[in-house]
Amino acid sequence: MISTLDKDIFILLVAAFLWMVVVACAVSSILSRSLDPKTRRFWIVMVLFLPPLGLLAYLPFAVDYSKVLRDWMKRFTPAEKSSRR
Repeated sequence: MISTLDKDIFILLVAAFLWMVVVACAVSSILSRSLDPKTRRFWIVMVLFLPPLGLLAYLPFAVDYSKVLRDWMKRFTPAEKSSRR
């Protein structure tokens, strides 16, 4: 039978792993953007050393709004029919 302490440790390990994955994705997103080195360094420091605050602050910048808006608008425009014969 698994003890309560073992369950708690397992839950904490899973939560820590998921948190590391989220932070790694945020850092990857920062590195993939075309930012100048000083801005890139600022965001990486924010995300790594102030994780909850840094992630929340970076969230609005993490979304490519032009792509999101373009994809959203495609839903409301009729699809072009191909003119193949």
